[in-house]
Amino acid sequence: MIVLCFGSELIGNDDTALRVCELLKDDFPSAKFTVCYDPSEILDKAGDTIILDVVKGIDRVRFIDDEFLRERKIYTLHDFDLGFFMKLVKEISGAKMRILGLPHGKPAQSLIGEVKRILNEFYLEEVR
Repeated sequence: MIVLCFGSELIGNDDTALRVCELLKDDFPSAKFTVCYDPSEILDKAGDTIILDVVKGIDRVRFIDDEFLRERKIYTLHDFDLGFFMKLVKEISGAKMRILGLPHGKPAQSLIGEVKRILNEFYLEEVR
């Protein structure tokens, strides 16, 4: 299982996924947890992947559906967001990428139990 953890220590409440990954990596020794700071980093990852990131507008930990990702007009290189790169990876390699969204503003410690439960279910689903 590959888990990409997105966030920034420089932006308030945007480092939650980084903290969750740090707290969980010992519980999933066969998983590869990687900290990412730029959406283009997902192009280097092979295989099915879970992206862990803070998402505004949700109230619980959950997988984010494609329709939740906004289609945006791209005018400059700064407009390439995570949704764009996920679609690009899917088109190029066919790999499945899913975002496990963490509610904005919640402390990492309060989310650990639910994230662990979801990752366990996802892992068991993938093994079958």
